[in-house]
Amino acid sequence: MGLFNFLERQAGDSKVGTDWTKLGKAGYSNYDYGRGITQEGLGGLRSLDSTLSGRLSDPLGEQGRGIFARARAGLQDDYTREVNSGAASAAQLARQSGGALTPEQVAALDAQNRRDASQGLFEGTGNIANAEATATLTETGKLFDRLENIRQSILGLGQNEEAQGLKSIIASLMGRTDRMKSIWSDVTSAGNAAGAAGYGGK
Repeated sequence: MGLFNFLERQAGDSKVGTDWTKLGKAGYSNYDYGRGITQEGLGGLRSLDSTLSGRLSDPLGEQGRGIFARARAGLQDDYTREVNSGAASAAQLARQSGGALTPEQVAALDAQNRRDASQGLFEGTGNIANAEATATLTETGKLFDRLENIRQSILGLGQNEEAQGLKSIIASLMGRTDRMKSIWSDVTSAGNAAGAAGYGGK
């Protein structure tokens, strides 16, 4: 049995007494409960961090990429329709002219129509590519911002846990020191009183 326990048994009801111990137990219970919730939230943050980190290789995701893929497909469809429509128009003009348009002229009209359609396809494809690049850059920036916020939150939680743990250690040490002082004071007072009584009895 240690000196502290011996003195505590001898002193009985000290100034600090067992109230501090009960308070300490309640404090640790609340701390453990809060820490469990903190760890649960921390696990969620780490999981989200992993998910967002994985998305950096594909910031737009399947849904975002699908939007631009459909835009490209629609542009290609428009190009095909323009080419087919131009060829049909040239053939109709040739028939209506009654031979006034030579095959070379009809071919020239069709070629011009194809060039116009190709130019439209080229410009449209460039616009879509620029829009996709801008969207990718924007989403990448958002992902980095969210990751930074998550990691700052994790760092803050870690630092808070360390601070709370240090406070608990310090409070425990101070409480035990104060209690030890109180018990020692009680024992000393009792010893003095007993000595004075013995001296007076002589």
